[in-house]
Amino acid sequence: MFQPLENEIVALLENFQVRLLAEKKSIAQGFSLTLGQVGIVGFLNARGSKTVPQIARRLKVSRQNVQVTVNKLLEKGLVYSNTNPDHLLSPLFSLTESGLNIASAIGDREADFISRVFESTNIGEKTFFKMALQKLNTS
Repeated sequence: MFQPLENEIVALLENFQVRLLAEKKSIAQGFSLTLGQVGIVGFLNARGSKTVPQIARRLKVSRQNVQVTVNKLLEKGLVYSNTNPDHLLSPLFSLTESGLNIASAIGDREADFISRVFESTNIGEKTFFKMALQKLNTS
């Protein structure tokens, strides 16, 4: 059972999670994308060409879910497939020029949101927050 302070921390994290999800949905809708599509565009932008199974493992979702989403991104012209020299039946997917432009614009919108979130905090508070989140993510 949580103590009162832990309960308050969990409630604050849940509130921020709801706020962050609402912002991500708004960003996705602004580009006529789903949250899943935004996630894969961001993943490919950060990590380069990947196969559907590689994306699925990293995002901890089913391969089938990723395949459906990648197919939609192919239709939208945001990704393209490349021959995979390591596995002929599992192509590598990369962002097109349009995909790269959208990834950049999404990144700008997310950065604006984070700037607004942290506008009243100082560097010490940000550093402490970062360290606390790192501990939470490794425990």
